[in-house]
Amino acid sequence: YSRSVKTMEAYKEKYPDIDIFIDVHRDAANVETQQDDVVTIDGKRCARLMFVVGTGEGTNGGYNPRPNWEANYTLAKSITEQLDSINEKFTRDIRVKPGRYNQHITDMCLLVEVGHNANTLQEALNSMPHLAKSISQVVKKV
Repeated sequence: YSRSVKTMEAYKEKYPDIDIFIDVHRDAANVETQQDDVVTIDGKRCARLMFVVGTGEGTNGGYNPRPNWEANYTLAKSITEQLDSINEKFTRDIRVKPGRYNQHITDMCLLVEVGHNANTLQEALNSMPHLAKSISQVVKKV
């Protein structure tokens, strides 16, 4: 995060009209028990998605500056609802954690876990058009 924040700050300065920052990860899973943790959409196996929102709290009083985690949570919740309208099991519950995850850069920062290490690359790729469309639909409303 210490390196990626520099990139985010540089892009924010170079392109001040950027509305949203999206950090894409994959989660860790037990490969033995979570092998079929997918949803099928339009005949394609899609990795399930999960958003992570950092509150900025932590040891020694937390981070300064802290993210407006409520705004980031509202954004993640809106996109989650959009994705779940495609398939009710498309997303896992939003995970709220005490970290910051560079979500202090703007009130529209997403950290999305695209499946996990038990998913295939193709399953993760199959989820991307749905994620992109859902983000687009939600951001238009904001």
